[in-house]
Amino acid sequence: MTDPATYATHWFLAPPDGHPWGLTAEDLATDLARRPDAVCTTHRTITGRDRIEFGFLIGDWMFTGAYAPDRESLTLEMCTAPAASEVLTTWFLGLLPPGAEIVFNTQDGVDNGYGNTNYTLPHGGGAMAVARALGDHLRQVWSTGHTTDTS
Repeated sequence: MTDPATYATHWFLAPPDGHPWGLTAEDLATDLARRPDAVCTTHRTITGRDRIEFGFLIGDWMFTGAYAPDRESLTLEMCTAPAASEVLTTWFLGLLPPGAEIVFNTQDGVDNGYGNTNYTLPHGGGAMAVARALGDHLRQVWSTGHTTDTS
């Protein structure tokens, strides 16, 4: 089987309960406004919550994602563990206060029965530590046998 870390999935990140990041919609919009290639729109969901959808270039790849300020949750759209690590270490983690705690999961994790499991993302360990944590997560959730390589 090919390494699961090379397959794209949705990534879900948030602060652990009781440990908010303090990252507001304005913080995110201000940062994105500094990027000449960034696109940012705010939508109100049917439940009345704001959702900021955005995209910007990282190298030759158009990264897309969404942020829900009321829950301080970030969704990275379909990307591999190395791509998610690059987005997080070159952009998002820099918006968080030093020592901020981060929990994450993926669509693959949810689909394979790990929906109620929070995985911890190292903050401050660098791109290799983040990529390793993300890849290890996918290897674990794929080990259940529910997700299969169809190549």
